[in-house]
Amino acid sequence: MSTRYLAIAGAAALALGTAAFAFGVSTPPAGLCDRPRLTTDAWTVDSGSAFTLRLTPGSHRTPMQGVDSEVGGWEAPSIKLWYDYGAYSNPLVDSLSRSGVVCTPTIGGRRARLVLFRDKTGEYAVGVYWAKVKASSVGPLALMITGVARDSAGRDSLLAVLWSVRFK
Repeated sequence: MSTRYLAIAGAAALALGTAAFAFGVSTPPAGLCDRPRLTTDAWTVDSGSAFTLRLTPGSHRTPMQGVDSEVGGWEAPSIKLWYDYGAYSNPLVDSLSRSGVVCTPTIGGRRARLVLFRDKTGEYAVGVYWAKVKASSVGPLALMITGVARDSAGRDSLLAVLWSVRFK
C-alpha cells in the first residue's frame, strides 16, 4: 500500500479501535444504529469494484494505491471517507466493545459491523465492516469503510453514505 494510504487508513483504523467514546454510554443513543433519515437520492453514485455508494454533494475521489487490496477514498467539505476491500481488511474489533457504539445492522443486504464514536479531538468517527463479500483464491474478501466528520451533521452524512452501500 502507498505510504499516504497507510498513514490515513492506519490513523482511521487506530482511532476506530482505541479512542474513548465521548457519549459516555455503553448502549447506542437512540437512532445512531438506525438508517439515517437523510435523503440520498440526488447524491452522486460512485463505487469500488464490489460495491456502489452515494456521496454527499461536493465529494471528490482521493486516489490511493493498495498492495494486497483495493483501496480508495473520498473527501468533501465536512467529511473524509476511506475503504479497503481485500482478504486482510480490518474487521474493526480492536477494543471497540469498550470504546464506542457497535451495532450489527444489515446494510446493502448483508450483515455488517457498524462502529461509531467521538474521539478526543472532537471529530466523529464511523466505520463499517462486511465479512465474506466474495470468495477468492486467498480466502474471503471483506470490505471496510471508515470515515471522520467535524460535527454531528457530518457524522449523519457519513452514516447516510454507509447505509447507501449496495453490493454488485
